[in-house]
Amino acid sequence: MKYFIAILLLSTFNIVQAAMVEFNGAPSTSWADGTFTYNLYNTNDGFFNAGTPYEAANGYGMSGETIQFSQPVVLNSFDIMPFVGHIYWAAVTTVSEYNSAGQLLAQQFDDPNASTWTTFNVELSNVSAVQFTFSSPYANGPLGNANWYLINNVTYNEAVPTNMPEPNTIILLALGLLSFGFIRMKKVHRMCRR
Repeated sequence: MKYFIAILLLSTFNIVQAAMVEFNGAPSTSWADGTFTYNLYNTNDGFFNAGTPYEAANGYGMSGETIQFSQPVVLNSFDIMPFVGHIYWAAVTTVSEYNSAGQLLAQQFDDPNASTWTTFNVELSNVSAVQFTFSSPYANGPLGNANWYLINNVTYNEAVPTNMPEPNTIILLALGLLSFGFIRMKKVHRMCRR
């Protein structure tokens, strides 16, 4: 009976597992749930791991680097900041989310004067690609427009309970279980009287 109750309660919740984009190279080309753009401008550009597996810089300072998910996801949040330690950092970085048809879903804009991480809580479903672009006030790099930014903690499919039972459902379940217990107790009590 205990196992039945545990299975019933566990099946009531549909939990989706959270994941984070992992950057694992120079440039990173893929991870378990997708790929990254690289070599956009016939240079060794892309996302370069910048410390932890979840942090990256846009290699060679190129605009247009993209995280591409193999399946549409719920994009929960990400951190971004200008690569202030580099001589040229991006003026305003625009982060654009697209669906599988290439339609723009939303955009966020990073503060170019921030010297710490800015977290964007996006909570956007059906995201297939996240693209990072910027306008450049500096003339540097292979194409004369390179600027650098850092991204970190790109979180998607964060654990969110769905089909959450309402309190009335739980109360009815408890009453039903108590009724079964009461009936069983009466049967056992009657058998003991004989």
